[in-house]
Amino acid sequence: MMVNQDIVKYRQAEKSFLKQDYHQAAQQMASSITAGGADSAKLNLLGDIYMALEKYDRALLAYADLSSMVPEDLNVLIKLADAYSLAGQTDMALEFMAKVLEQRPEFRTALLWKARILSRDQRFSQAIDLYYQALGD
Repeated sequence: MMVNQDIVKYRQAEKSFLKQDYHQAAQQMASSITAGGADSAKLNLLGDIYMALEKYDRALLAYADLSSMVPEDLNVLIKLADAYSLAGQTDMALEFMAKVLEQRPEFRTALLWKARILSRDQRFSQAIDLYYQALGD
């Protein structure tokens, strides 16, 4: 029976990520992608690994590729926004949050993430208003 190294490396990367061994997880994901190409699950995990490693530029690349594969997934747009925010690109982060909220204006998760992004940018009064909106006064 032939073992699919692609899947083996992906599962190892998942386990390493859960153990918070992010450097090992990144190496395993690189091996998985080399062996079997990139798919949405791999790109999602790769972006999450890079976020944990605080390598936001790399996370942005992974999430951008993921977004092109699953453009309807609003959670991916939120991940992109978070990565942009942590990379210090607040305007880009808010643009992605605007796209999410344009599609689902009352999406509480998106409202909370937007408030978080505004808080990071020290726009506290705007953030507080969004927290109230998301949590229902």
